[in-house]
Amino acid sequence: MTDDAAVIELKAKHIRTSPVLTVTSSTTVGDVLDLMGQHSVSGLPVIDDEQNLVGMVTEFDLLMLLLTADNSNGALPVSSVMSTDVVCVDENASIPETVRHFRDKRIGRVPVVRNGKLIGIISRRDLIPVLRDLLRDTSPKQESEMADELVCA
Repeated sequence: MTDDAAVIELKAKHIRTSPVLTVTSSTTVGDVLDLMGQHSVSGLPVIDDEQNLVGMVTEFDLLMLLLTADNSNGALPVSSVMSTDVVCVDENASIPETVRHFRDKRIGRVPVVRNGKLIGIISRRDLIPVLRDLLRDTSPKQESEMADELVCA
């Protein structure tokens, strides 16, 4: 297998970030904002006591609170603002499959699960080194073909 084929054969489990910074549904919005600021992340998976993924809270979810005039929003539980229809990938998902989720759902991160349990997360930023490595040692024509496979497959 060539180096290029090796990159395309990568699975989500190979590039995931782990351990993952998470919150529970009872974590307050104020605490979520603090965590996101301290760790420079734009979204956090929400898990239950068994590490099952139950939601995702993102900057967008939190920004919607600015539309209300209620100053007590910081005390709200994250369950009141999180998204529960979370796109996630199995640890053995291919990189092209993962990229299709980013493209089709216009999301910034994808939780990685094993048997329903959160084991990692992949952000769009995590994919930049993969693309860089893929394109580094190829001709311009090969670059275009491989990028098409990653994005359009």
